[in-house]
Amino acid sequence: MDTTSLISSISVPRLSFYETFLGCATEQEKVGAYVAYQDLSGDFFCLVQMIEVALRNAINNTIKANHGPAWYDSIPQTKKSQDLVLNAKQKALDECGARYTDDDVICRLTFGFWVYMLDAPYRDTQRPCYIWTPENKAKTFPHAKNPLGGGDMKVKALFDEFHKVLLFRNRLFHHEPIWKKHHCKSHSQAINNMLKEFNFLMNALSIVSNEKKELIEFIGHDRRFYERCTIEYVMGIIGRIKCRELKVAG
Repeated sequence: MDTTSLISSISVPRLSFYETFLGCATEQEKVGAYVAYQDLSGDFFCLVQMIEVALRNAINNTIKANHGPAWYDSIPQTKKSQDLVLNAKQKALDECGARYTDDDVICRLTFGFWVYMLDAPYRDTQRPCYIWTPENKAKTFPHAKNPLGGGDMKVKALFDEFHKVLLFRNRLFHHEPIWKKHHCKSHSQAINNMLKEFNFLMNALSIVSNEKKELIEFIGHDRRFYERCTIEYVMGIIGRIKCRELKVAG
C-alpha cells in the first residue's frame, strides 16, 4: 500500500479533520480512521434512500387523489419548486421521449422538492394550494406521533424533521464526515454522533413508513450497524492499517 498515493487520493485537507477533531497523530491513524468512518457511513445510504422514496410516494399519492396525476403543474407555489418541476419534465423528455408519463416526472423531482411540499404555503388554509387538511395529514403520515407525547405531529414539525433529513442527506452525498458535529473531540463522541444520526433516520423512516422501518429491522440492517459502530471497530481498523504499514516497511 503506497501511503503517499493513498493520502493524495483522499486529500490532505480531508484527512486533517481526523487530526484536528479526533487526535490522530500519524498518517496511518488518519487513513485508518477515515476508512473506518467511511465504512460505517455506507450504512446510512439505505435509510436515506428508503426515506426519500417513501416521502415522495406518500405525498404524491395524497395530492394526486385530490388534484389529479398532473398536480405538479398547478400546486407548487415557489419559483424554486416550479423550476424543479421544469427540470424534472425536461429530464423526462430527454430520457423517456415525448410520450413521458406523469410518473416519469414525479420520480425525477428531487428530495428537496418533496420536503418543501410540507412548508408554510401548503399549510395555509387561505391559499388555493392548501394541501394539509387534517384528513390528508392523517392519511399521509398515520404514524407521525409526537416523540414527547401529546398526540400527533403537526405538519410544521414534519417539515422540520424531514428538512433535517435533507440537510443530512446532502452532507452524506457530498462525502462530508457525518460524525463531525457538536464540537466532536474524540472517537467516543464521533461514535455517539453516528449512533444519534442513525437513530434519527430510523425514527424519520418510521414516521413516513413504519413498514419500511420494520423491514430494515427484519433484514438486520440496523443490528449490523449497531454491532460495528463501536470504538473497538474503529480502533481495530486503525490498528490493521498500522500493522500493514509496518509489514510493508519491514
